[in-house]
Amino acid sequence: MILRLTTCEELCRDKEAAKMITKLYWDLEKSTTPTALLLPWFPSPSRRTTKKATRDLYNFVLQFVQIRRAADTPTKDLFDVLIQRGDKDVDIVTVGAIQIALHLKNSFKYSF
Repeated sequence: MILRLTTCEELCRDKEAAKMITKLYWDLEKSTTPTALLLPWFPSPSRRTTKKATRDLYNFVLQFVQIRRAADTPTKDLFDVLIQRGDKDVDIVTVGAIQIALHLKNSFKYSF
């Protein structure tokens, strides 16, 4: 449901894409270590993992933003609303990724 509200129909209908977003987000979450937070300049394995996970998540969501931008008929999805408003791809991806991250973090927090 959260994918439907915060992204676009193409992404929420694709179960493999939803699984991939969850995987990429948890890769990013797991790479956040005390060392990475306290010494962000230190070239640790967690820093490399964080960079890779961030890049992969951004590029994955960007694919769907570009699909919506190239679509002939707009919808009422968040991506389309932001596109019609004139937002840049980077802003649209950021909004979608933040919403997904907040949902996944809260889902995990309250699942126990």
